[in-house]
Amino acid sequence: MKNIRLLHIILSSLLIIFILNSCTKQEEIKNNNLSTHVKKSISENSIRSKAFDETIKKLRNIYPIKYELDTREAGDIQTSCGPDDDPQIECAEEAVTLPLPIPGTQVVYHPSLPPMDCGLVVQMDAIFCKNKGIDNSVITFTNFEFLSFITPVSDLCIDWLIAYNQLPYLERAEVYQKIVADYEAAYELLFMQSWVSDPNNDFDPCPEDGSACSSSYTAYQARYYKSACTKVCLVYDRDCDREDQVLGFLCQKEIPCYSDGCCKKETGYCMNSETGEVEVCHEAYYLVGECTNPIPNDPCFIELKPCDTTPNCIEE
Repeated sequence: MKNIRLLHIILSSLLIIFILNSCTKQEEIKNNNLSTHVKKSISENSIRSKAFDETIKKLRNIYPIKYELDTREAGDIQTSCGPDDDPQIECAEEAVTLPLPIPGTQVVYHPSLPPMDCGLVVQMDAIFCKNKGIDNSVITFTNFEFLSFITPVSDLCIDWLIAYNQLPYLERAEVYQKIVADYEAAYELLFMQSWVSDPNNDFDPCPEDGSACSSSYTAYQARYYKSACTKVCLVYDRDCDREDQVLGFLCQKEIPCYSDGCCKKETGYCMNSETGEVEVCHEAYYLVGECTNPIPNDPCFIELKPCDTTPNCIEE
């Protein structure tokens, strides 16, 4: 009798555990389906996301660049710095990787250098997102990468590269970081000018009084994420050993040295209804978190500039 009662208790317990596990799994499936549905609604059902898709097609038609990363790639480094870690936005599932040609900036980056005249093919990951609680769409940009020089390389660019390679390593690395920042901004502007002006978008125009637009008023917004603490390195590639000024420049990388600590640049864009031009009307820089977790075994081959342990997210 006792054995039958004990067996009954065991069977009842197993039944309860089975029911609880089934409910948990159903809830997980429900949540996963809901998450997938939300992401699909962002990427498929939005008129503004259609403008994003049309912008990608348009830019690929204008700039039909096919390029595969070679061994100068520094490798993927996992950091908590990107749209997935931004609680203010909700993004589509996949990023679009798009290479675009950016002309020379003509900026004098160092007293020993002439104006920068090198056109470079730049690649970044772009994702269509939505701001939570605001009728506002966001394009996010991550994973900046120089791919190649725009050919043919001009004589002025060659002259610049020769002068650049005569600088001490540390000064060269500091110039490189400024160039990265400028070409990132130029890439973002080129992309956003095309997206903002797409006829599928239906946002309000720029403020008539010329004032800066707030994030809640701005219909068009871009966010760029970059690790707050980085160093400049040469990454290994057999071609980098050659006496080639062009390849030598491309072998440099700005590499995160902490997995946390993130710089977020937020830029608002609007359409000037009178001129038809896309304008920047809001810009802000934020530091998210701190640099506390060093990245071991990063792909730095030769260190040109040591790690910046103090986050620098301030507009210059």
